[in-house]
Amino acid sequence: VYSPDDRWIVYAHGDEGGTTLMEVRRDSAVQPKSILPHQGFDNTSPVFSPNGERIAFVSARPKTPQIYSVNVNGTDERLETPLPPVGRSYRASPDWSPDGRTIAFEQQNGDFQLWLLTLADHHMHRVTAAGDNEDPSWAPDSRHLAFTAVHHGDKDIWTLDTVTGRFRQVTHNGDARLAAWSPPRIKN
Repeated sequence: VYSPDDRWIVYAHGDEGGTTLMEVRRDSAVQPKSILPHQGFDNTSPVFSPNGERIAFVSARPKTPQIYSVNVNGTDERLETPLPPVGRSYRASPDWSPDGRTIAFEQQNGDFQLWLLTLADHHMHRVTAAGDNEDPSWAPDSRHLAFTAVHHGDKDIWTLDTVTGRFRQVTHNGDARLAAWSPPRIKN
């Protein structure tokens, strides 16, 4: 994933010691360096905060994946998704809203559903309930999400207005996934 200023690339790199997050300058021949130390578990799916100061990622350290964040220099690591008091939850595919207030993610408790995490108070709420819903992607307006929905075996792209709760099916071919929004247009 590119940093908001396009100067850095952060990616997950795995070996026998687990998977960690690495960074490299986009326009440099300097060797990549680790943001997090190898800790014997997997850290994956990095995404930058809009201001480029933090990175959200998935870590499997409590034996089930959860959403964490860390400063870009590897300090101040935080568990963002509260652990459930009972049972297990599998949380993955974080996407930071462009306004910096919310992280969308998928959670599996049988099926996959989309959830929103408000960072100010760490309140989580589910925004989908039917079928399997995966890979959320925020629109530049920080209001709409695009995601992959599986209904009756078909994978299609849907959007959700997170304010009104209105859903709209975008594709109808049954084999679409991994939606991403284009960046906002820069006005001259």
